[in-house]
Amino acid sequence: MVVAATLVVALTAAAATLGSRLSGLLATFPVYAGILAVFAHGQDGPGPATRALRGLLAEALRLRRLLRGAGRAHQARRGWVRAFAAALAVTLVLQAVALWIVRRASEPGAAPTR
Repeated sequence: MVVAATLVVALTAAAATLGSRLSGLLATFPVYAGILAVFAHGQDGPGPATRALRGLLAEALRLRRLLRGAGRAHQARRGWVRAFAAALAVTLVLQAVALWIVRRASEPGAAPTR
């Protein structure tokens, strides 16, 4: 609670300097990443939390590259749609694979995953 309040106060104080876009991004990313890391850590320790944060960073950088390429004025709208459609497609595929793995591991007689 104290960490969240400190984050909000610090970002509010820096918003004039950072600008609305960057301060808005910084307001959501640490909260999302922190929650993801805590839940992943609670499962099996620091290994899953580290992998979750690395994956989150890698995907954020990929999306940034896609969006940067979409920044040209004549193709901006189409590029943004393509970038988010690609991110959504990758997310859905990864979630489907994860669901398949979880269901397969929970079948009776399945070998332990560790």
